[in-house]
Amino acid sequence: MLILIQESGAQREQKELTQPQQLFETKCSQCHSLDLPRSNRSDRKGWEETVGRMRVSYGCKLTNAEAEIIVDYLTREYGK
Repeated sequence: MLILIQESGAQREQKELTQPQQLFETKCSQCHSLDLPRSNRSDRKGWEETVGRMRVSYGCKLTNAEAEIIVDYLTREYGK
């Protein structure tokens, strides 16, 4: 028996909106409190530099795609 469950547009949109936040929370909280980035405001360039520094200097394991998603999220939620 095969059961198909169809997501509504609203459910899919909510899921897509929360995935960047979940990625940010999962990856960034491995090394520091989430209060640190949440208490800062930066433009896109600043967040790119910050995420890049976390990868290079502190060994944060992110793919390029994950880094881009996190930068997009930080810029949108904590941008100047």
